[in-house]
Amino acid sequence: MNNVVVHDVCEVIAIDEINDKTYFIGLTSTNNVNQTVDSTPIRGGIGNKRVTTINNSKDINFEVTTTLHNDDIYALQSGGLFSDEAINVLRSETKQAVDNAGSVEVTIDGTPVGEVTVLDKNGKELTGSFTDGKVTITGGQAGQFYTVIYEEAQPTASVLDLNAEEFPKPHKVQLHTICYDPDTEKVVADLYWIFDKARPDGNLTAAYSAGENQQDTINFICETPIGSTSYGKYVVVPRTTP
Repeated sequence: MNNVVVHDVCEVIAIDEINDKTYFIGLTSTNNVNQTVDSTPIRGGIGNKRVTTINNSKDINFEVTTTLHNDDIYALQSGGLFSDEAINVLRSETKQAVDNAGSVEVTIDGTPVGEVTVLDKNGKELTGSFTDGKVTITGGQAGQFYTVIYEEAQPTASVLDLNAEEFPKPHKVQLHTICYDPDTEKVVADLYWIFDKARPDGNLTAAYSAGENQQDTINFICETPIGSTSYGKYVVVPRTTP
């Protein structure tokens, strides 16, 4: 369909048929589909003119960038699945010490599993012991701030195992957006890119910056299913006029 306006991003549906898992990435900020051809020019004659071209191979890849942080990107790129399980994590709390009948202590919010580590403002480690929500600091001074580091049990967490022997799996992926009539500004068609076998490239960057929204990007590399010569289809479906 020609002479239409396309100014929206694509919604993405990815189906992991091996794990029977479907992903929907609807809030995206950019999408792009790229086709590259590896070719060899054939030259000859006087002037070494280009007389023909040997097309060696064609590749298609597409990239999706989310608008907000999206854990599904990590699962897709790792090749694993999230699971609900109990896990211990390290926690830190910075509190001001008080004098309690000659003992210098801070009150913390969590419940440590095992020993606690106490650091003063200069990073010097002090001895601390936890009892009934309070950490007694040996050699501490009332009024000073101390950071208490300890391990705490989390009974329920969503965990993705970063397995060194697990890699991204092929997915059936569909990208979908809409087209507008430039005169009426009404939606006149749906646009689809459909890929039967697209594999995440496995590259992952998790960047965290102060005061900046985190976005996640995934790149899919298209493959041809066994017995097929097609990477996928580009489809335009006109909207019916009521």
